[in-house]
Amino acid sequence: VAVTGVQTCALPISWILGEKFSAADVLIGGDLHFGSEGMKIVTLKPASAAYVRRCTERPAFKRAWAQNQN
Repeated sequence: VAVTGVQTCALPISWILGEKFSAADVLIGGDLHFGSEGMKIVTLKPASAAYVRRCTERPAFKRAWAQNQN
């Protein structure tokens, strides 16, 4: 359901709940990243790929990802 919503929704906002990053973005962005990059079971459309890219470019995501890779 989240994939469908993000895939079909081309809202002029940066994040799920508006202009501010929230826990919803942690959950949905993380799930989309895991599904598309980790499990390779989700094919992202351009708008949702851009959203995931915004999520994964955040410093906190990069720190958490780096810690998980060790």
